[in-house]
Amino acid sequence: MKSLVIANLVFLQIIIFNGYGDAQEIYKFGLITPPQFPELERAINMTMAMINNKEIASLQLGNVKLSGIFRSADIFSPYDNLRKACEIMSQGIVTLIGPLSSSATKGVQNICSPLQMPQIAPVATDPSLSSNFNYNYLLRIIAPDNFQSTAIASIVERYKWTKMSILASSTDFGINALTEFRQIASRKLWRILSFELYAIQNNSYVADIEGYLQRIKSAGSKVVILGCEGEHATQIFEAANRLGLLSRGWAWIVVDTVPSLYPTLPSYTNGIISLRYYQTETSILRSIRARYKQLYNKELQVLHYRYIDALLAFGYGIKNMKQKGITIIPTSLNCSSNPTQPWTNGAKMLQLIKESSGESTSSPINFTALGGPTYKIWDVVNLHGTTWSTVGNFTVPNQLNLDGNSIYFMDGARIIADSGSFLKGKTIVVTTIIEPPFTMIEDNPATGRNYKGYIIDMMDKLASSLNFNYTVRLVADGQYGAQTMVDGAPQWSGMVGEVERRVADIAAAPLSISPVRQQVVDFSMPYIDQGLTVLTLKTSGQTPSLFQAFLPLTGEVWLCILLSITLVAIAVTFINRFSPFDHYGKACKQIQPLYNSNQTGVSDKDYETWMIENEEDIEAFSLYNSLWYTLESFLLQGADRTPRSFSARLITAVWWLASVIITSTYTANLAAFLTVNRLQPTITSLAELSKTSAINYGVLGNSSAETFFQQSTISPYIDMKHKLKNVQSTTDGINRVVNSFQGEKYAFIGDASLLNYAKSQNCNLTTIGSFKKDSYALILSKESLFLKEINIEIFKLREEGFFEATRVKWFEATCTTTTKTTTYDPVKLESLIGVFYIIMASIGMSIVILAIEWTIAGIQDSHRRNVKVKNFSDAIRQRFRFVINNIAKDLSSRRNVEADTKQSKKGSNKIGVMV
Repeated sequence: MKSLVIANLVFLQIIIFNGYGDAQEIYKFGLITPPQFPELERAINMTMAMINNKEIASLQLGNVKLSGIFRSADIFSPYDNLRKACEIMSQGIVTLIGPLSSSATKGVQNICSPLQMPQIAPVATDPSLSSNFNYNYLLRIIAPDNFQSTAIASIVERYKWTKMSILASSTDFGINALTEFRQIASRKLWRILSFELYAIQNNSYVADIEGYLQRIKSAGSKVVILGCEGEHATQIFEAANRLGLLSRGWAWIVVDTVPSLYPTLPSYTNGIISLRYYQTETSILRSIRARYKQLYNKELQVLHYRYIDALLAFGYGIKNMKQKGITIIPTSLNCSSNPTQPWTNGAKMLQLIKESSGESTSSPINFTALGGPTYKIWDVVNLHGTTWSTVGNFTVPNQLNLDGNSIYFMDGARIIADSGSFLKGKTIVVTTIIEPPFTMIEDNPATGRNYKGYIIDMMDKLASSLNFNYTVRLVADGQYGAQTMVDGAPQWSGMVGEVERRVADIAAAPLSISPVRQQVVDFSMPYIDQGLTVLTLKTSGQTPSLFQAFLPLTGEVWLCILLSITLVAIAVTFINRFSPFDHYGKACKQIQPLYNSNQTGVSDKDYETWMIENEEDIEAFSLYNSLWYTLESFLLQGADRTPRSFSARLITAVWWLASVIITSTYTANLAAFLTVNRLQPTITSLAELSKTSAINYGVLGNSSAETFFQQSTISPYIDMKHKLKNVQSTTDGINRVVNSFQGEKYAFIGDASLLNYAKSQNCNLTTIGSFKKDSYALILSKESLFLKEINIEIFKLREEGFFEATRVKWFEATCTTTTKTTTYDPVKLESLIGVFYIIMASIGMSIVILAIEWTIAGIQDSHRRNVKVKNFSDAIRQRFRFVINNIAKDLSSRRNVEADTKQSKKGSNKIGVMV
């Protein structure tokens, strides 16, 4: 009962009487606008006055007047919008218009729906607003974004683009504005190379917008689709312009919030395409626009028209109410009441507005059963200069009409390549340096070309594949590029500096990838993998000498061989004399009984008889014959006799084995020394070069090789960096090595690919070792638009074998000599020392076996009847005395024989004289 009384009081408040006694009815509406657009309130007040003054022919309300309650709320704060909506609804309104954003509209609708307060959204386009049944009291002036996404997809399809990037705000509007487009792209297999959602700060400032744009720039597509709130557009465009994303060759398509808010934009945005909710010349549009121009000397914006259409929709609802004779009683609503007290006439008011229709500033106002607009039409607009021009339209469900003669893209371009190529049709500047065989001078009037080489072939291939042109310029200072200090500030020289300063687009030369350079420029994918090496001069081999046949073995080895022959001969002779089982021992068995039977020893006559009868066994392994036998065995010639005892045979077997090893080693190395006419390198390794003082060495100044040595902390590089004698060009370094024949001994350290080519051109040069593996690549400016395309093409050319074929073409050797650079060093003692150790060990082992043989012989003597010994010890002592006496007798007999021989020769001489 109490609520009914309050409602009647509120209703009475809206009834007034004019001077003639006619009652007038006043119906209030609420309006929520963002503080960024104060002109909205002014436009709504003007339109409301025109309605109340009956200046709009299609909206004559008789004695009804409209009144507005306005509130300003932060567009990005749903809570602020909700609070302001509750304030307005407590003052007896019958319809709420606003707020602006979709997220704020959702928040307000969550309270309007339970309270049954009709809400008209002028520009909210979130697709969920039309599909969520919790938003039953919401009416929308503009169709949801999924239809706008369809329109954008139709434009993309018209130009046959298949690659694009998306930039959108992280708000509900930004996320939902292009959701349908992404689904269409997925179905059509289009590639969204970059999808960036930017964050918004409280002051509506876009944080790090250049970071988002930089990722889009690097993604590889030149088609950008922008879904942003209108107030962010200028900041985004300013940053895009600074980064070159609004230059010729780019295409931008933006959602309808931008032209709705900005009727004009800076000239650098010339060529942007957008959608704008259908705008046509209606009588209401002309009259409202003329009145606003008259009052404020300004033009209404598209956003103003959408709010005006919302007010017109409310007016048509009131008109429908009057025509049907329905009474609507406003009431004050409390958002905090529990339980919720809805407005009893709310559903009736909603239905009156939804059923109404009439003229607006664009397409006629007419709602569907779900509260959306019946007519869904967008204009396709194109920034021509600084203002928007209509170049087509899109009508749901999927009908796109474009004026191909009027539409163009950034900076007036009519066509944007489907591939998104940044190189296509461009002419770029390539800086290089004369460095055979990479780049060489060619004076060819027939072709008009000035250069040839590996680099030129590579650039020709890239230009052909990527459809661009290029001009070659030689680097001004003739350097590759190094960082120097100029007036206290770091500055890069050479090709690196020219690319960094954008004097050239690409540096194409044998440029090594290095971390220092990569701080200021970008490297492409490598096209050659290589490293550093040492270029040095070969020296002539030794002049053949009379003794060259002995060079395969060192002097120490030959000396050990002679000593081994002598020692083996002495050992064999010794064992033959002392062993009871060898040739001499066998002969001694025949004279031993004479020693045993005659206490005074053997007579000279008996001994001479014994020597004559056993001469072959006695002399078989005399020292002279043993030396000859050992030499025969060493030369693998064989011998007439061999030792009989096991001890002597052990030495003989080991000596044979040693002889085979030594002679085989000698024979294998002799062929190399006698048949190879060769040049030898002056050094054999980088470590050897670092230790020598006889050869100077250096690298190319201001190169990555010099940086490597300067920054290295490991040996031998750290020891070498203070001794470097650098050159100014690779050619200088090579010539300095070549001239080592005549003057300074010099080794040049540089890129393996260049120095191997120099070696192939001059047979007196050789390279030693390989270290610091790196690669050659093209150099481009930081964040170059060309980098991704060039990388993809280089990768394809590597896979196809282009670089290998080009390497063979330009780097194949022309030096036809068959000289080998392998060094054949003589065999050193260390290689054969083991053999000589085995010989010595075998001699020692044979002595041990000889002792065993003596023991056996002593035991045998102690058991013989014809040998007068008491026991084993006597047998050993007797045998020892026998051998010693026998040797002494042998020596004495030999002296007597030699004396008799001399005496007989003297007698012969006397007889000759007498005769």
